[in-house]
Amino acid sequence: MRTPIKYCIYLMSIFVVLVGCSTATHNPTAKELLKEHPDIDILQYQDIIYSKTEMIEFEAENGNLLGEIKKRKTTGSMFKDFYASKLAKGTKIFAVGDDDTFMLIAEVDGELIYYKALLEG
Repeated sequence: MRTPIKYCIYLMSIFVVLVGCSTATHNPTAKELLKEHPDIDILQYQDIIYSKTEMIEFEAENGNLLGEIKKRKTTGSMFKDFYASKLAKGTKIFAVGDDDTFMLIAEVDGELIYYKALLEG
């Protein structure tokens, strides 16, 4: 039979392992990003923040039109879907291909600008 001390040590080690494995992560918010990087080029779609990216490995075409930028906002408070930090109001936002929403395309004066979802985990 186990002694109470060994039993407590056993339970505490299981507890430590479980706590160590349960790191609470979340997707970055506009407020966090704009506070740390005031010049960042971001937009929000379906409560996910997307950041402008230059590093793409493919030439993508516009997919489905998702909507237009409703407002340019340089602070993160009350940042909503179709708000952007750099894009002008009325800029059209497209999915990449038919359904990909991990990457979005903004069309500005005929030029395609790519935005990548900032997801944690």
